[in-house]
Amino acid sequence: MKRNLLSFLFLFLAGAAFATDIYLSSGGSDAGDGATPEKAVATLTKAVGLIPTGGTDYVIKVSGIIPVSSETLINRNIRLVIEGSTEMLSGFDGGNTSRILHLQNAEGEATLKNLTFRNGYTTAEGGAIRIDNSGKCLILNCIIRDNQSTRQGGGIALFGSSADEANVTIQNSLIAFNESTGNGGGAIFIDNNTANRYSGVSVINSTIYKNRAKTYGGAIYVSGKSGVNSWLAFVNVTVTENSSQGNGGHCGGLNVRDTDGQFQLEVYNSIWEDNVGENNGSPAYRDIGFSGGTGGVAQGAFGNNAFVNNSFVGQLAGLSGSVPAGNTVGYGTRKAAGLAAPSAGYIASQNSIPPDFDSDALKKGDAQYLQALNINTDQLGNIRAFANGKCAAGAVEVPAKFIVTNPDPHDYLHFIIYGQSLSDGQESFYPISTENIPGNYMIGDQMWIAHGNAHLDSLRPLVSTRQISYSLTCENPLVAAVNHLQLQKNRDSPTDETRFIATSCGTGAQPIANLSKGSERGLYERDFLTAINQGRKITARTGSTISCPAIYWMQGENDYNSTQLPKDEYKAAMIQLKNDMQADIQEYYKQTDKPIFYTYQTGGGWTNGNRELLIGMAQLEASNEQDDIVCVGPTYPLSFSNNHLCSNGSRWYGEYMAKVYYRTQVLGEDFKPLQPEALYRDAQNPKKIRIEYRVPVPPLVFDSLILEKRSNYGFSMYLNNSKQTLTQVQIVGNSVELTAANNLIGDVEVLYGEKNTINGVGNLRDSDPFQAQSNYVDGDMKDENGDFVYPRVDKADCVGVVRESFRPVTREPMDEGGDIIYNRPYPLYNFSLAFNYRIPAGEEGFTVPNMNSAPSVVPSVSSTGKREILQIELFDLSGIRIRMWNSEEKPHWANIQAGVYLLKTHYRQSSETHKVIISNNN
Repeated sequence: MKRNLLSFLFLFLAGAAFATDIYLSSGGSDAGDGATPEKAVATLTKAVGLIPTGGTDYVIKVSGIIPVSSETLINRNIRLVIEGSTEMLSGFDGGNTSRILHLQNAEGEATLKNLTFRNGYTTAEGGAIRIDNSGKCLILNCIIRDNQSTRQGGGIALFGSSADEANVTIQNSLIAFNESTGNGGGAIFIDNNTANRYSGVSVINSTIYKNRAKTYGGAIYVSGKSGVNSWLAFVNVTVTENSSQGNGGHCGGLNVRDTDGQFQLEVYNSIWEDNVGENNGSPAYRDIGFSGGTGGVAQGAFGNNAFVNNSFVGQLAGLSGSVPAGNTVGYGTRKAAGLAAPSAGYIASQNSIPPDFDSDALKKGDAQYLQALNINTDQLGNIRAFANGKCAAGAVEVPAKFIVTNPDPHDYLHFIIYGQSLSDGQESFYPISTENIPGNYMIGDQMWIAHGNAHLDSLRPLVSTRQISYSLTCENPLVAAVNHLQLQKNRDSPTDETRFIATSCGTGAQPIANLSKGSERGLYERDFLTAINQGRKITARTGSTISCPAIYWMQGENDYNSTQLPKDEYKAAMIQLKNDMQADIQEYYKQTDKPIFYTYQTGGGWTNGNRELLIGMAQLEASNEQDDIVCVGPTYPLSFSNNHLCSNGSRWYGEYMAKVYYRTQVLGEDFKPLQPEALYRDAQNPKKIRIEYRVPVPPLVFDSLILEKRSNYGFSMYLNNSKQTLTQVQIVGNSVELTAANNLIGDVEVLYGEKNTINGVGNLRDSDPFQAQSNYVDGDMKDENGDFVYPRVDKADCVGVVRESFRPVTREPMDEGGDIIYNRPYPLYNFSLAFNYRIPAGEEGFTVPNMNSAPSVVPSVSSTGKREILQIELFDLSGIRIRMWNSEEKPHWANIQAGVYLLKTHYRQSSETHKVIISNNN
């Protein structure tokens, strides 16, 4: 091994003292001479052409991502370095039309450093880079991704040299998402078919991930029988989730084919797992394989031409002899190395996949192999520990989870909101929940996990701020929700020290497809999985516990107005997303209970012009059908700025979110928002339809104080698809009666909150007295000096939008005296969900399905049917505890005002809650 690998170390000196710099920039021009950054050239071909014949020690300084329309061919024996500032900011983009670089200099030397090579394409070999008849090449700290060859070598193709070994080292790099659509080697193809041409390739501290080949070697394919001195070495490399087609023998990872047993393979401190070769459509997990021998010659033997030490290999085939001790081999689909999940999230954030907190890979590696090469860091530049002669196997030394170094154990509840713009608080314009409630936290600099949040490794006190990446996003509804719940907990259980974390994972203007797990956008992996991964890592450092009780979902506008997604497709996608989020939370947080999925109903101005209310009905139906989906309610009664909730509206909805969480998960109610249970024709009046409602807290009210009165209070009706004139809309008990101008003989369609005539809004609510914890504020109020309490946003911060007023564009809520409710709690009445239900011709009525579900908290009963009562509590409907009795006391109702209350009985292993009516104080 030393003989092969140490010969490369001289390359690290390339571009050292007295080098001549040539500047190449995405903003440059080939009319320049490249001598200074101001005179930078625009193409790599021009930059290479500036190097004189026989030139040495030239450094091409790359700034930005350079578009490539035709490959750069280097066929002169020159010594040069092509170097960017960082691999994320510098490099080349082939535009899916051209290979990027072709090295063809038998005596030359090239170093490619801190560069991205992406979107290269060729109908020959090597989608990004082809190296043939070449001397020595070092690829250092590079990203080679999303390249394609229609033949072999989606990323890199190497053809051996007739003069000497064609030596290539790939170090501290990521090779990912490349594809060979015509043959083998999704990431790398090595050709040794020509007599007297040899190659030596070393891959060190690098990650090879999710490359794909049509046939041999999803990651790497070695083809040839004449290169008896050729070799391939891997030191601390992670190769995972690559795939090949054809059959299982083609190998999803490495396929060394037709070498007559002469090709030398060396694998040290590496992880090869979860690489798949398809076998007639079924997955066959094979990570390393020798195949295609002639005359029955064995393809390899341990101790002869194959060395595998201190490594994980899920499946290894085609090698004779026993596997040396110290390896973990032959475990198939089980991910024995313990790489952190989600792999896609880590690749997106750090171009590598670290070992998890308790990974077996952390102490699997033998330090001697890296020390022999004088390499003391990992792919990311982290210092290798080398403790007791050991290091981590794979490309990354530092685990994804941390050992408890600062013990400060607490119980954390992590509340997550996900969706599009309303879940982010876009265009709320100014933060109002700026005072931290002790015990409430956010991850990093802001409660948004993305959008400029740069410090994801720590918790900070939760407050509303301006989003770092977009200053008009300020007040997220989840802040008010967890503030309310923390205050309520402190009042109910003053000794409970549970802490709350609030995180927004949403991104504006996204359909549900883009937010789903495994989408091409990768938002689920980038944001949601990052949030829960950071949650478990942060709390693990202090020895704390963490669980997620609730996911809030606010999305659907884009699917209403862009994708026009059918109702059943949206509902299925939402349920699948719920299932994925719950499963990932249970896996990451090791919790047994699924978090409840709280959805809102998309509506108001976002509803599109048709009558079906596709997205709103999908959300309503899913919440009635699924035990673990609860609908909080609509947003249309709230205060809006343009089509988004203003700061008041966003905080107001957060109070609703807290109310429904408290009632369902603390008090154990089976909460459903205000909605119909059944619709009937009137037997006495053929012009009348009666809508029977499930009313959380009677009586029903048509409210024109919180929002303006709408035509027919939001109701509309169609008879045989013809719009009907309503002559009367009235409340009768828990029902609403609609009277039309015509007899309703035929197919009757009843809507509430349609877009066509009332812009998705209505006035029907119940009388829920639940008390909000925060107040409605005047966005334009001034202090004693005449200055705005909420400062106007600078034009630059508003992205060209200047807000002279922070009051909503909708009418502000008023009291019965006509005064706006400034500095008073937000009203939390349950407004009716929008709906579209049909009474078919010939039918007397329609009963809404799934409205008689069992309570969400079901007490357990002993075998005798008797349970020991420990405590009884009486709450008013806003959640305030009125009385408490212990097991020795009998409840008494003296001095309790008549009304509706919640009675919660605590048993030894369960509790149950019921509504009770107290009258005449007895």
